[in-house]
Amino acid sequence: MPTVKLREHAVTLSWVIVYCLQVFSVVVFGCIVDQGWVNTICIYNGNPDACHFGNAVGIIAFLALMAFLALDAVFDNISNVMHRKYIVVADVIFSGVLRLLHTFTAMKQCSRLG
Repeated sequence: MPTVKLREHAVTLSWVIVYCLQVFSVVVFGCIVDQGWVNTICIYNGNPDACHFGNAVGIIAFLALMAFLALDAVFDNISNVMHRKYIVVADVIFSGVLRLLHTFTAMKQCSRLG
């Protein structure tokens, strides 16, 4: 029985971490949208691709956050175990891909500041 409780805590902790990181992505998106452009010129060496990429990653992250939040709300009502498994696996994979995109965005924008 103790392993079941440990497993439940690990799942809960992973969901908390995922949602905290997704909220962070909304904050990053807000910063890029709010102060990434000055008089329609991107502040990252005047390269609009850096700002567009950051905006795209932020929009995708926000939409995914809403989708996974809705799935989390109805997760207990889904009776099919395979569907539940697919939801969890999709969430983990998408979160990993999104973290890589955020890292790439940060590196791209930092390299453009010079």
